[in-house]
Amino acid sequence: MGEVGELVIGGHQVAEGYLNRPELSMAAFIDDPEFGRLYRTGDKARILPNGTIECLGRIASGQIKLRGQRVELGEIEQIIAKADGCHAVAALIIDDNLVAFCSIGSSDVSKKNIKDLCDRWLPNHMVPADIVSNPWG
Repeated sequence: MGEVGELVIGGHQVAEGYLNRPELSMAAFIDDPEFGRLYRTGDKARILPNGTIECLGRIASGQIKLRGQRVELGEIEQIIAKADGCHAVAALIIDDNLVAFCSIGSSDVSKKNIKDLCDRWLPNHMVPADIVSNPWG
């Protein structure tokens, strides 16, 4: 009560694991002798004296949830940074949309080039809805 820790949930709504991802399932799900199958959400939380659960953000920085999916912003930034001419990248959530910002060195780098790169290397839920690119300097 009152201490900050990881939010863990259980009950019949908790899935058995990630489909065809046994290594992720082992890290995200635990079997407790008293409470049964539990899911580690990756969120920091604490229980207040009135019983309310106060969520305090993600445990791992750079990891967010977007429409129920975990998104690693650093992974998105790493893929976009591979685009020739891209000098700096930042991925953010703005109004519930994933947006990537890219500083480019030349006009040869287009939004389409970056989008194609994301489509090739990232799962659909991690492909930015919008890409904003500005010339470097």
